[in-house]
Amino acid sequence: VDNMMTAEKVLYFFCIATIAIAIFFAHSGILVGAGYSAKIVCSSVFTGERDFDQVIADDIGLPIPVYSITKEGNTITSSSLFGLIERKATFHPNRKSCTLHAPHEDTTIWDTISYQQKPLSTKSENLSWPIGENVSSSKLSTKINEENLNKILEAAFDEPSSKETGIQRNTRAVVILYDGEIVAERYADGFSSSTPIIGWSMTKSIISTLIGARIQDGKMSLQDSNLFSAWESDARSEITLDQLLRASSGLEFNESNDPWSDTSTMLFRSSDYVDYAVNKPLQHKPDTVWSYSSGTTNLLSQLLRESFANDGGDAAYWNFAVDFFRKLDMNSMVLDTGATGTFVGSSFSHATARDWARFGLFAFQKGNWNGEQILPESWFEYALAPSPVAPKGEYGAQWWLNAGAIDDASNRPYPQLPTDAFFAQGYLGQTVAVIPSKKLVVVRLGATSPDSAWNISGFLSYLANEVVSD
Repeated sequence: VDNMMTAEKVLYFFCIATIAIAIFFAHSGILVGAGYSAKIVCSSVFTGERDFDQVIADDIGLPIPVYSITKEGNTITSSSLFGLIERKATFHPNRKSCTLHAPHEDTTIWDTISYQQKPLSTKSENLSWPIGENVSSSKLSTKINEENLNKILEAAFDEPSSKETGIQRNTRAVVILYDGEIVAERYADGFSSSTPIIGWSMTKSIISTLIGARIQDGKMSLQDSNLFSAWESDARSEITLDQLLRASSGLEFNESNDPWSDTSTMLFRSSDYVDYAVNKPLQHKPDTVWSYSSGTTNLLSQLLRESFANDGGDAAYWNFAVDFFRKLDMNSMVLDTGATGTFVGSSFSHATARDWARFGLFAFQKGNWNGEQILPESWFEYALAPSPVAPKGEYGAQWWLNAGAIDDASNRPYPQLPTDAFFAQGYLGQTVAVIPSKKLVVVRLGATSPDSAWNISGFLSYLANEVVSD
């Protein structure tokens, strides 16, 4: 009998523990979902200028009514559990940007300061691409197989199965450049060449480029260490800016898109993205292990901000990005900040497909734009060189690469693509791909789920081998 009682107690406590764990994970998931839906609806409706109901259906759609999402003025509110969980995101017209409020907060830094961003300029329809929006309709280069080009465009927008299966390719925009000129461009219904679309982790390559500009100005250095006061008394003080850029800092960070990962917790549950990342412990000695990390990029965003502490302050930091993108005629580019004012460099940028193509073209031209060397070629030689500890040569300074392992170039992420290919890539299939040896810059934007519904490798391989002739 005693043994039976003991077994019953064990089973009882096991059941209680299981229920508690289930409640914890469910609650955490709902918190993340509330933050995600508030932020994405706000950015899609206000920055992207899309229809509220369509965004709910296409971007947030759920099989059960878990969240109530409402729009009041410039604020989107997502609530759940009868209002016990509530998150807000607010649009600021001056910056054309949405900011997710910290949990339980009704205001952000933008409600407490007076900041007037320079107005975004619009491109002239009369100026030729890439400076303006006038795209030449002249005959395609003889290097382009037009029939195959049309085939791959059709395939990019074709859905592999019905929406009810949960498998959605959901391509929203494709822009293809050959030798700097737009040779193909297509958009899904509800999107156009003037629709800003979220870049997700392509933002990382943007932040890297801005840091390159700051290094050129002499305000930052790749050898900078002792980067944060919280690191002063431990081994993290030895981490350099270079190691953060190359994702080899050794800091702990669980990078995945599940609701309980560090990525989701930082972006959609924490009060301060930078504080969350800066308090991560050292897991490996710096420069010994490569580990892709959104937390790392938000630390880079903060360091970029701090470089302006004695050089114009926050207003100069925010204007710096605007001014830089204007030099590249990327006038639609919007970098969102967190509630404290630091750019969310890991995830939240928005631009038209054409402006994403301009960014790729700028990298293809190694920092040159319209005859002016905006960034030195040496910056892109650095940024596009593989991190020594990336096993397949797959990562540089916040850019994805296809270089291959040091001792075997065939051991690379995309064996069917040239080793000089490089990419800005983001969640849901966002891609800016550059293949210099093929003179290609390719932008594909979408909302793909699962990842297997979009074959970026096959798409780019077909373009490089069946559309472009050597």
